Amino acid sequence: MRLPYGCIDPSSKGGSGCDIEPVTERSRTVWHDLLGTHYLALADMITADKGESLNVSATRIWTAKECLKKAEMMVDAPLILMSRKDNSQMVCLRVGKTVICTFLVRVKGFEMPLVFAILVDEEKEIDRGSCLIVEENPIFT
Repeated sequence: MRLPYGCIDPSSKGGSGCDIEPVTERSRTVWHDLLGTHYLALADMITADKGESLNVSATRIWTAKECLKKAEMMVDAPLILMSRKDNSQMVCLRVGKTVICTFLVRVKGFEMPLVFAILVDEEKEIDRGSCLIVEENPIFT
């Protein structure tokens, strides 16, 4: 069930999870050590698609993997980048029917940008409308 302000309903069918991490500057070698070859290549795809730094894209992958862990799913599951036709700063990844949406956000009073990720079991639980509400939430600058 979709709730106001882009929330996820923990009582929904299937697993759910979320994670938030600060975007930390790391070398490509360190990101490779943390993510591995496959996930680093996916981060490179996101970097090219969004025009953002590797640090942001790799943090998106890291938070997605944390969501999988919290939902008690296979952490090394193959993540597939879902295409987006809009200018949104949201990046969605898919594992089977599971969707993980990541957002680059800035929180008032917190210096570093953050990546927020949410996982739901059905793609229908996340739609552009609810994600826009998350992006426009007044706690974000």
